Amino acid sequence: MHLDQFGAVTVYSTKSLHISAPGVRKTRSGSADPLYPFRYDGLRLVHRSGDRYFLLNGGWDEHTGWLIVLRDSSEVRLEFSR
Repeated sequence: MHLDQFGAVTVYSTKSLHISAPGVRKTRSGSADPLYPFRYDGLRLVHRSGDRYFLLNGGWDEHTGWLIVLRDSSEVRLEFSR
């Protein structure tokens, strides 16, 4: 599987999501966006079903890969790119 075939996702959150997967960077956006102070980069969208997003970490492989499932809510904001 090539992660490049999936769109990149940046996740912004009102609280820490405690995602510590390989290839994922967590930063605090500080005053840039006071509503969503936590930012996660290095994720790829593999599927969306109903109100759930299924994401893989950017460092995914068969031994250290994570599947992260986020529910669509007002507590998270997702930005998609190629």
